Amino acid sequence: ANASLFWNVYNDKQEEILSYYPESPVGQQTFVENAAKARTRGFELELIAVLLPDLTLRQSFGYLDASYVDGDFTYIVDGGEFQEPFSSQQMRRAPKFQYSIFVDYIRELGPGLVNLHLDWRWIDQYQTSFPNIAIGEIPANSRLNLLVGYTMPMPGNEDWTLRLEAFGRNLNNPSVL
Repeated sequence: ANASLFWNVYNDKQEEILSYYPESPVGQQTFVENAAKARTRGFELELIAVLLPDLTLRQSFGYLDASYVDGDFTYIVDGGEFQEPFSSQQMRRAPKFQYSIFVDYIRELGPGLVNLHLDWRWIDQYQTSFPNIAIGEIPANSRLNLLVGYTMPMPGNEDWTLRLEAFGRNLNNPSVL
């Protein structure tokens, strides 16, 4: 088991602010502002269990409370300049919850080792843009990945190995990479 608690305070945290800007070829501008203060706190827990000599199970869980504490930012929309408190925004790339589970099975087979790996990850909703706009929101989602591999020494040369792998990513939602 591995557990950690954390509490971070940022003074003058810099943020990239997106604003509407029709004169730009892409219709927006990005500029950097200092948020007066931000805070992150939370915990992480990891567990590893060797269930059988060839079978390992790993789990992790994380909780994050991330917020702006003080300060205002300025943005421009349709030629008007507006000011809003940072605290009205969700901090970017800061999902509240995350969970994952990994299963590894490694066993001798013939002259080499077969490896089966399965992992499932779930991540809570989070924002990627500032200010928080709909196109920047990533909904809560999960991903299931699978790997099947075989590793064996090269015949006649112990310094080299041959590894064959087949893998599938995001098997529970293949339309999203």
